[in-house]
Amino acid sequence: MSKSFGERIADLRDAKDLSMRELAAQVKISAAFVSEIENGVRYPSEDVLPRLAAALGTTVEDLKCYDHRPPTREIQELVDLDPRFGFALRKMVNSVRDLGLSPSDLENLVPRLKPKKTE
Repeated sequence: MSKSFGERIADLRDAKDLSMRELAAQVKISAAFVSEIENGVRYPSEDVLPRLAAALGTTVEDLKCYDHRPPTREIQELVDLDPRFGFALRKMVNSVRDLGLSPSDLENLVPRLKPKKTE
């Protein structure tokens, strides 16, 4: 069985000989948040994740490999808002398989899909 996200964070922190407080200060989060991450209670946001990776001397991609949470809750929330999301997501999954796209390919599409801010 592979390590959890929190175990990976703790291992990297120990390898750098950092306390939770020292890591928290570098990443600009609380030591309590570091503890919750290592214990699997919480996960860092997309804003915090790059800072955490940099402080631990690894990459965001490396850390994401240890995030084994299923996305079911988020998907269910979308489908509950509008059932057409269910159809669209199934269609997307089939297209991904047919095209041979990787998870990284899909992640790279997300920034292009964000709506542009209007002033």
